[in-house]
Amino acid sequence: MLDIFSNPLVKQVVYDRVELREINMRADGASELSQDWLNGNRKDWAIEFQRGGGNLIIAGVTRNDHELVDAGLRMFEWGFGRQNPTDGGFDESADEFHSTSVFLVEVCRSLLALKDKSNEFEGEMPRVDAMIPRIRFSAQWLLRSDVLGPGRQKDQPFTHRKWLLAFSLGGAAKLSGDQELASAAVRFANEGIQLQQEDGRNPERGGFDVSYEMVDALVGGYYYTTLSPKESSELMAKVQHMIDKTCQWESRRILGNDQIDPSGSTRIGIEHMHNGQLKQVNYPEVIQAFIAAARICQKSEYTETARRLARGQGWLPADRNGEATEGKGISSSQPSFKTAGP
Repeated sequence: MLDIFSNPLVKQVVYDRVELREINMRADGASELSQDWLNGNRKDWAIEFQRGGGNLIIAGVTRNDHELVDAGLRMFEWGFGRQNPTDGGFDESADEFHSTSVFLVEVCRSLLALKDKSNEFEGEMPRVDAMIPRIRFSAQWLLRSDVLGPGRQKDQPFTHRKWLLAFSLGGAAKLSGDQELASAAVRFANEGIQLQQEDGRNPERGGFDVSYEMVDALVGGYYYTTLSPKESSELMAKVQHMIDKTCQWESRRILGNDQIDPSGSTRIGIEHMHNGQLKQVNYPEVIQAFIAAARICQKSEYTETARRLARGQGWLPADRNGEATEGKGISSSQPSFKTAGP
């Protein structure tokens, strides 16, 4: 897991620009959107409002910044503080099934990365260990018969949600050792694989979406890291093939100006996020997906594709010859993490 986030390009254009002072988080860990709800300025609350802890923790891990890691853990701890102690769900949450899976993806990916550097973050490990039973409880809630049936039906038009469930369950299994969760994760991964079309498109709300297409590759890559070559070599090969086909399809949508052609997408440019902004191509996630694919599929061309997209967004400053370069700082034209997310 840590390999994906420690890649120099990903670290530079994504995690080096996470600044705690720019995060409107309450001292107890409540996110900005959660605060709006607590203050009566929002009608609905969702557990995924606390997902920002993932970026804080990973930024802290890649930069050896304990303050960022602490903030991310507080954000997750506040979220788990609203967990139903009887069944593991989040009763107050809107779209509870999907929102719980989104939250668990962020929790699992960041805590797995944090555990990869447990020696450097020894002081934070007791808080991680205390969170694992809560993660397991939430993952088990997703599989309750009265929860899973309606949730699956609502999720069916969205291929990326198969991968969110595969990793939220698989990540929880990796952290807790729960083999029942691991087996359920395999089923969702196979469903995601089966939904992919021959040309590499992953159906999304009756068509395709160039941003959500790469959520499949990225979260599929997270899931891949939870698998064992000894026990799951066949499934790993299938996930690798899915990621490769997904990236090939997306690569054909990149224009000469290093921008992704969004035309025909079923969700970006149409739907709005929780903060009211119109959904756009999530370039930070797309770049990370190509970097993960380069590592998993052993294809260096995907690293170059990620560089192209970073150049297209103005995130790699130019050298004296006008070529965009890595490692020389970040341009001021950068998107907010508030625009990110499946």
